[in-house]
Amino acid sequence: MGNRRIILFFLLGIILCVLASVCMKGRFPILPSERESRVSLFDGSLEDVDHVTLDLRGSHIGLIRQGERWVMTAPFSAEVDQAAVLKLLDRYETARVRDVIAFADLRKKGYSLQEFGLSPAAAHILFEGPHFRRQFSIGSRSPTGSGVYLRMDTQEQILVADPELFTLLPADANGFRSRRLVAEEIGQIRSLEIRQPGKPFIRLGKEDSGWFLRQPITASASDRRVTELLTRLSQARIASFVWPSVSNLVDVAQSEAQLKVRRGLYGLDPDRGISVLIQTARENAPREWVFGVPDKESPALSYVLLPNGESIGLVSNTVAEAFHVMPGELRDLRLFSQSPDAVERMKVVFGQTTFALARTNGIWSLEAPIADRADQLVVSGALTSLLGLHALSVAGPDDEDANEKVVPFCQVELEFPDGKRAFSIGHDDVAGEVLRVDFTDVAAHYRVAATNMPAPFLTMDGLLSLREKTLVSIPKDSIRRITAKTQEGNVRVIEKKGEHPAWQATANDKPEPVDEAKLNALFTLLANLKAKRIEKFGLSLEDLQTYGFRQPWFELTVDVESADAVRKAVLIGNPVGTDSRYAMVRGSNVLFVLSSDTVKTLMMADD
Repeated sequence: MGNRRIILFFLLGIILCVLASVCMKGRFPILPSERESRVSLFDGSLEDVDHVTLDLRGSHIGLIRQGERWVMTAPFSAEVDQAAVLKLLDRYETARVRDVIAFADLRKKGYSLQEFGLSPAAAHILFEGPHFRRQFSIGSRSPTGSGVYLRMDTQEQILVADPELFTLLPADANGFRSRRLVAEEIGQIRSLEIRQPGKPFIRLGKEDSGWFLRQPITASASDRRVTELLTRLSQARIASFVWPSVSNLVDVAQSEAQLKVRRGLYGLDPDRGISVLIQTARENAPREWVFGVPDKESPALSYVLLPNGESIGLVSNTVAEAFHVMPGELRDLRLFSQSPDAVERMKVVFGQTTFALARTNGIWSLEAPIADRADQLVVSGALTSLLGLHALSVAGPDDEDANEKVVPFCQVELEFPDGKRAFSIGHDDVAGEVLRVDFTDVAAHYRVAATNMPAPFLTMDGLLSLREKTLVSIPKDSIRRITAKTQEGNVRVIEKKGEHPAWQATANDKPEPVDEAKLNALFTLLANLKAKRIEKFGLSLEDLQTYGFRQPWFELTVDVESADAVRKAVLIGNPVGTDSRYAMVRGSNVLFVLSSDTVKTLMMADD
């Protein structure tokens, strides 16, 4: 009995479905189709279309192509979402016709356009070009929802096409409006101007080498900071449109006086608004945005007047806040834009002492105060640090302390292939934690942390470090004799002797054994004898007495195999503190300081 009841219910369901299908066919007829060879709405493309007009849901929308961009002309002028318009054109160009129903078949069946949603139509869309015009009336969906009824121009037939042709149409004009605050690409922008009440007018321009301040001063600008501002503009999106509004088109035709009152209401007047103006090319007109006060109902959003003064929207407060800047905040805090590798010559003056260095074939050498070897690593490191300096701040000529006099302790001149840059360094505070750098070609003062300034530009000791610290460099295989002499007059000689040369030692002309381990340690040291530091250049006769070289505490003389080679004599003088001694090379004019460990190894020749 239960199975029979189930079967009866199943049969009843089938009958009801059949009846429903018959009724649906009566309400939404599926009429004989006139299949045509054409399967798309258009025989050609829509590339030549330059006008699109939409009438839907009581709204009249006009779009026009201007150059490469589309703009809205009705119900008001506005920027449009380019992607939305291009998608609309693409969908209509590629739409396929699924069925064609002739009016003759409609009349036979007793149907009218009203039953297909075409009288009145839900929407009208018109595409126009120089030699092109197509208008469509869009009706309701087909009973299955897989198509939409259309009528093209005044043709006496109904087309069934993809329902997306209707669903992609916006609800109103705002659906086509662009939400991007700025349509220009950052890389195309060549000029930026900022006007804000109570602050200096700022103008920046971009050249091949980067951004530069043009107003209120002429100086290099920070590419990073300018890019941050432009990125903030580029990424900003309009949260909502305030004026003109789709819901009230009466206020579109306002007088200039009414517009002035409206702008004042939103803080968009010159006395309160922040004006931002950009230009992509010199021949194109600039575009301006004005940021006003925050919205009372949405405090996180501020009013913004869009280019041409045609629209007002709401945008995040962070956009306007980013442009609350002073000129000094946009300056390039780098002291140099050149690369260390571009420096060809360097001159540093401390008091009465001038150091000059030149680079030849990539190798640095000292030219003054003496012609000598330069420490390649120290010079390279000092220049890298110097040219990589960033200022803590930059003070322009209009700053309060711009005229304060600072006595420099160092003068520097760098020579590049395209010219020279000269500057002075002085203390900017009593504690000596901040330095002031003044360039001869820039009307500004750079404040730099003293800890960031390389040592060669801070102290004489640092400057002396530019000289190579090697006293002697004698390969072991070239040495034939080492003579050690103490202050007391004791002399010890180690030299190669015999038919099969071997190292032999004599102390005051008496043979002594040779300690091979100590001798090899000495050879290793002489191969690259380096000082702890350089004390000074230029030794006077008085200095020889002062530093203990009149009668050296220890003297080591090295003779080499070559007959024409000059012997090297290292003189050890007075102590420096508890762990070092003064040293010099006979014939040289440089005073070195050797560590106690180095001195101890040298004296192995006297053990």
